Amino acid sequence: MVGAAIALVLGLTIHEFAHAWTANRLGDPTPRWAGRVTLNPIAHLDPIGALMLLLMILGRAPLAWGKPVPINPAYMRWGRRGAALATLAGPLSNLLLALAVALLGRLVHAAIDLSQPRYSGAVVLIGSLMVYNVALAAFNLIPIPPLDGFGILEGIAPFSWERFLAPVRQYGVWILLILILSSNLLGGFSPLGSIWHPIFDALWGLVAWVGGFR
Repeated sequence: MVGAAIALVLGLTIHEFAHAWTANRLGDPTPRWAGRVTLNPIAHLDPIGALMLLLMILGRAPLAWGKPVPINPAYMRWGRRGAALATLAGPLSNLLLALAVALLGRLVHAAIDLSQPRYSGAVVLIGSLMVYNVALAAFNLIPIPPLDGFGILEGIAPFSWERFLAPVRQYGVWILLILILSSNLLGGFSPLGSIWHPIFDALWGLVAWVGGFR
């Protein structure tokens, strides 16, 4: 439980900080004005998201989230392309953290036998950091609003796609909620999971390769 708590809090903090830092570097002062260019976890949690985080740590909720970072593409270099880059920074930061932990674990294991019981806590923490950060990256890459995947798609899609993206943007939260809840009505089949699992598997394959345990 402690490993999961550390992994989730760190993962959500890094994720939101990456959005804010990248947007700020691209010329948008909005995240800085909102006090979001910080690694202080409290700045990136909202009340409901914090409650869901606690429930997720306890195994009572399927997901948790941080407070959305306010960005304004009008300030940014490259406009909506810049906004897409700032949006991509969130899940990318989770993947990079998982890769760094995997590499560190590989190097430590080469010097120390981590299978010994006294290192079990460290092994759990390393595993939690990898799994939860890959899970966060994969989930946020799903192209349904308000997830990052849709923001990335908006930024790179041609303007001719707007007529298709507009209704998805308007009803995206409801679409996502229906997909999350529908697994209970479909005999265990999860439409959202069918989108999430291939993304997770691809990212996890990369992390496993870097960690040397594929």
